[in-house]
Amino acid sequence: DEADTKKLIYGALRGMCGSRDDFSEFLDPDEHNEIQLETRGEFGGVGIEIGIRDGLLTVIAPISGTPAEAAGILAGDRIIKIDGKLTKSVALGEAVKGMRGDPGTMVTFTIWREKENRIFDVPLKRAVITIHSVKQAKFIRDRIGYIKLAEFQENTPDDLDKALTRLEKDGMDGLILDLRNNPGGLLDTAVDVAERFLGKGAGIVSI
Repeated sequence: DEADTKKLIYGALRGMCGSRDDFSEFLDPDEHNEIQLETRGEFGGVGIEIGIRDGLLTVIAPISGTPAEAAGILAGDRIIKIDGKLTKSVALGEAVKGMRGDPGTMVTFTIWREKENRIFDVPLKRAVITIHSVKQAKFIRDRIGYIKLAEFQENTPDDLDKALTRLEKDGMDGLILDLRNNPGGLLDTAVDVAERFLGKGAGIVSI
């Protein structure tokens, strides 16, 4: 049969990146567009960050305030089926397409929770997922501020500055920056955030 050149090249690139480490990944144009959509902050779906780990579609983190979080999906859950279709060897972009859809429509995940050694179905109703970088900005005690930073998006530095300005205006003496379950995002944005807390000339990241 005649070979599909694009599929061959994309397959070679995925293999090359996948064999490097757990953090390198090839993105085709559709996958790249999906990431751009997410980092802009609004889409229709169920609200989880996913990745491929050990060849399996894996939940990196549920997004706060979304159907996935409300349904009890946890970081580390393996999604073995989407609407009855096996996800083994599925491309990340194809998996994302299966999860996305019009708000109000349904999708069912079959989850393998390794820690509990059980497999179960989770029906989810899609919603408009709006991702705000700063989930909480408040005082916890003794003028100690608390900011929960959920993801590194295009608007994260501005959102963070607004939260810091408000807390400082109210007399903040110290700060807890909570990055738990933050799956990452834009590298430049993460560096921009780090610059607000590290001294001038401090090394942040090298590539």
